[in-house]
Amino acid sequence: MLEIIKTCKTHGALTINDVYIRNTRKGMDCKWCSKECAERRRLANPEKFKEHGRKYRHIEVPEDTIERRCSGCKKIVHKDLFTLHAWKRRHPRCKPCTSISAYKSKIKNQDTYKAYRERASAISRKSYLRRTWNISIEQFNALRDLQEGKCAICKIESKVMHIDHNHATGKIRALLCNNCNRGIGHLKESSSIMLAAIEYLKLHDG
Repeated sequence: MLEIIKTCKTHGALTINDVYIRNTRKGMDCKWCSKECAERRRLANPEKFKEHGRKYRHIEVPEDTIERRCSGCKKIVHKDLFTLHAWKRRHPRCKPCTSISAYKSKIKNQDTYKAYRERASAISRKSYLRRTWNISIEQFNALRDLQEGKCAICKIESKVMHIDHNHATGKIRALLCNNCNRGIGHLKESSSIMLAAIEYLKLHDG
């Protein structure tokens, strides 16, 4: 997995796995520093903190207003071209400008976006294995290493491995490639049907 290394003023070098974020204040802070700072400010003067948020983030837009100036393209844009959240912001940005800005950000920070996608994929995979099969990612990797990354049936190496299990008992059998996993499923996981299929192929071979 690609690692993005940045430096927090308090905690030192952090990676993307440390949930690193960029603070708008001078310098760089990690998630924990930012939370502590915001909490101290909020507790010191809660009313001022709430008023600051209302003043600089959102405004009350009259109900009869149907057009506003976009802060991106500087054009007067109809209400339908703003999201509901952006419409009430002090400096709104229309949907086309938001899309362009997001695209430019992805092009400029490709490595960071890639690291976030890989991290999200790993977290999703880990959660799926625990929730569906009650095994850890380490147990899955150990089973894959035991099979040397190959399907238990066709012995062909596959990047995507599926967990095969007994539908009656729920016991995990082995890891299979997509074709073999779907194949035994279509044959109802019946050894008699599979043997009949073998005899059929032998009979009509050639």
